[in-house]
Amino acid sequence: MFDHVNPEAEKINVLVADLGDYSPFGSQYFAVVDIIDMDDPTRTALYHELSHVLYMRNGVSMGSTLNEGLATYLVNKVNRAKNIPSWNTLYYMEYPMFDETLITGGADGFRHQYDVGDNHYCYGYRFVTFLAQIYGEEIIHELLSAATAGRFDPSYGSNAEADKQADTAHMKRIIISVAGDDVFDRFAAWHQEELPKMIKEYRKYMDSLEKQ
Repeated sequence: MFDHVNPEAEKINVLVADLGDYSPFGSQYFAVVDIIDMDDPTRTALYHELSHVLYMRNGVSMGSTLNEGLATYLVNKVNRAKNIPSWNTLYYMEYPMFDETLITGGADGFRHQYDVGDNHYCYGYRFVTFLAQIYGEEIIHELLSAATAGRFDPSYGSNAEADKQADTAHMKRIIISVAGDDVFDRFAAWHQEELPKMIKEYRKYMDSLEKQ
C-alpha cells in the first residue's frame, strides 16, 4: 500500500498506529509509535524511537542493553535542554525491581540482552551515562564504530542461549577494547558513588520544573 512512499529511504519514515499490546520500535529506516504516544506533549516515545534510527543509520545494532541505554541517554539530553521533565529517566535510575548486582558484580553481570526487558533500560542508561561522564561523549561514537568494525550481530539462530552467550562475550570484548580492561569495575564503583548523587540532582531538577 505504501510502496510508493519514500522508496529510496532518503527520509525517515514515521508510522503512527494503534499498536494494541505491542510497543513502539525503531529500525534503520523507520520509527513506529502508538497513537497515544502523540498525545504526550514531550513526544518522549517518538524521540526515543528516532534515536534508535539515528544510531542504526550510522552503525550496527549493539544489542538491547546498549541500544536502549543510548536511546534513553539521548532523550534525557533533549529533555534537559528543553527543560522538559523526563519521568522515564528517573524511573530507570530508581526502579526498585532492578537487580543492581548485575552492576556491582562487574563484568559477570553484563548481558547484551537480558531476559527481563526493564533491565535493558536500567543497566543501559546507567552504563551509557557512566561512559559519557568518565570517558567523554566521544566514546559513544568510538563504541558504535568498534561494534560496526567488529561486525557485531545480536541476532541468534536455533541454539538461542549459546548464541546469546557468544554475543555477550563479543560485546564485552568490544567495550573493553574501547574503554579498558577495568571498565566494568569502574562502572560498579561509579554506580555506588555517583548514582545516588544523580538521583538527588534529578529530583531537584524535576521539582524546579513543577514550581515554574
